[in-house]
Amino acid sequence: MQSPTRLVVEGTWGWFAIALDRELEAEFSDNERARITKLIAKPVYAQLEYSNSSAADLAIELMPVAAATLIDNDHGMLRSIEEVRDLIRAGMEWQTLSL
Repeated sequence: MQSPTRLVVEGTWGWFAIALDRELEAEFSDNERARITKLIAKPVYAQLEYSNSSAADLAIELMPVAAATLIDNDHGMLRSIEEVRDLIRAGMEWQTLSL
C-alpha cells in the first residue's frame, strides 16, 4: 500500500496501481454520471494505472467480484467488471475498445 487510498502492485509482468479519487466523478459528462448512478446509487470512483496491457488485465482479474463494479476505459466503453473479464478471456483489447 503506497498510501491509505493507493495500492501499487509490481511483478515481472509490470505494475498496476489502484487509487481512490473522489475528483474523478467530475471527469464524466452529465449523461455518463446519470448512467453510472442508475446502476450504482452511491458510486466510489477509483483510477487504475498500469505499465502495460498484461498488467491491466491482471488487475481486472484480481479485483474482487462485485456486481456494482464498472470499468470505464476513457475511450467510450463503460462495462461491468464481468463483461471486461469476458473480453480479456476472449483476447480482446478492452483498453481501447469504444463500445
